[in-house]
Order: sequence, then C-alpha cells, then structure tokens
Amino acid sequence: MITIITTVYNCGKYIKESIDSILTQVFDDFELIIVNDGSTDDTSEIIRSFDDDRIIFIDHEENAGIPIRANEAIDIAKGDYIAIHDGDDISLPLRLSVEFSTLKSDKSLFCVGSYAIIIDDNSNEIDRWRHPPTNNNDMINMIARGKNPVINPSSMFKKSDFNKVGKYTTEKKFQLVHDLELWGKCLFSGLRFCTIEIPLVKYRINNNGLTFGRTLEMRKSHHLLLGKWREEGKL
Repeated sequence: MITIITTVYNCGKYIKESIDSILTQVFDDFELIIVNDGSTDDTSEIIRSFDDDRIIFIDHEENAGIPIRANEAIDIAKGDYIAIHDGDDISLPLRLSVEFSTLKSDKSLFCVGSYAIIIDDNSNEIDRWRHPPTNNNDMINMIARGKNPVINPSSMFKKSDFNKVGKYTTEKKFQLVHDLELWGKCLFSGLRFCTIEIPLVKYRINNNGLTFGRTLEMRKSHHLLLGKWREEGKL
C-alpha cells in the first residue's frame, strides 16, 4: 500500500538508524526504495548489509540531485501512497500507520504531514517543530511569508496526484527547493493537505547535510520561486 522513498548522499553515519526506523514500523505493508545518489562514503555498503525483501536499492555512481532521484524512485513505486523519509532522519514507530489511516479515512486528502522532534548529530532531542499549519489557506499564507508549510520527511501523499501535477521539478534553479515547489503547485491547484498535530518523525540537524552545506544557494532558489509565484498572482 505504501512506498517509502529515501534518496541518500554520504549518509553513512546515520543510514543504519534511519533504515531501522522504517523496518520496525507498526504498519508493515510497504516497500522501501533507497536511491544512492553517488555517495563517496560507506553509505552503499551499509545499505547492502540489510537483508530484507522490502528494500529495493538503486545504486548510482553519479550525483544527479534529490528531485531527479526521487522522481526515478516514485516512477517504479508500487504503492498508491508515497512516504518521504530522509537518510539522516528517523520515523517514529506509528508514523506510517497514523498517516495511512488519515489518508484512507478522508479520500479528499492529497497529503498529510506531522510535527517533528528535532535531534542533533548524536540523536539527542534539542527542540520540537509545531509550526506546520493544519489547513490549505494557512499553508498558502505560510508560503507567502517565506516558509515551508510541510516538514518534508514527515509527508505521505497520493502517487496519482503527484504525477498529475508534474512530479518534482527538475528545473536547475529550483532543485534545492524541490519540496517547496511541489507543495506550492499542489496547494495552488486545490489539492488538500492536513497536518497531524503530533511528532511522527525525528528531524536531524545535520551540519554536513544539504540544508546547511548550501544555505545561500537554497535561499536564492527560495527567493526566485516566491518571486515567480508572486508574478503569476498566486501569492
């Protein structure tokens, strides 16, 4: 019923704990597609050490970027629902069960997300995020204020609607904000979102990760995307 998508790049320090958090979910009717995007550390070797037939591993030597690899994985996904899970984050045991039940109980929903526990490099809790809004209007207002309305690695959405809106962008200038670009075009097209007001994931503050390694580039991409939407009259 569910396909979990994990794109990884040099996540050797965290990937075992991350995969374990998926394999020990209460809900177990899933496949886990992991795409290695040209890692240069031991990420690939650690992934291959797992012996679980729910794991599908795609190993690339070249780095192409998260949206390209995520689209590739979703294209072959068998699940009706796609859950995003990052290689340095942790999904809490009830995550898949709660999100799946929410989507099944309200057929009008496209996507659900949740709050998050913020953890440091050693998996210690340092904060909590309770900011994602619970309805579409507040989410659009949050975008207009320059913030992302969904914690990406907490999200689960319908594959069919994802394909209809054009998947993740592969425009180079927006690739670093591919998740925001997706949420925006889905919200503007009227697809319904919901935030579950409990933490279902642990989001790692990783000083070696994409968010911190390319902050200035991400801010520029974010600014360009908001400018595009404002010119189009969507914000």
